[in-house]
Amino acid sequence: MISYFQSDITKYKLLIIVVKNYFEDNLITIEDTVNLLPQKISSRAHKLNCITDATIRNYFTKEIKASDQRIKYLKPSNELIEEFKEYCAIFDL
Repeated sequence: MISYFQSDITKYKLLIIVVKNYFEDNLITIEDTVNLLPQKISSRAHKLNCITDATIRNYFTKEIKASDQRIKYLKPSNELIEEFKEYCAIFDL
């Protein structure tokens, strides 16, 4: 899974943002995630396509807010979390 995110700078930054917020117990919306990615690295459409592709591959999960179904939160899958922990262990992080 990690190699998927290493193939593109947008995907890698997306991975870092989503995992960081997960470990800090912050729910982050898809819109906030897109806004946190630097504008100069890719277009908004590419960012959304990366999120959609990672979700289809079950690397990310979308959680819908109960009170407003238009708001969707982005979270890493359990498998991605475990693989990310193993990845960090290589670097003693």
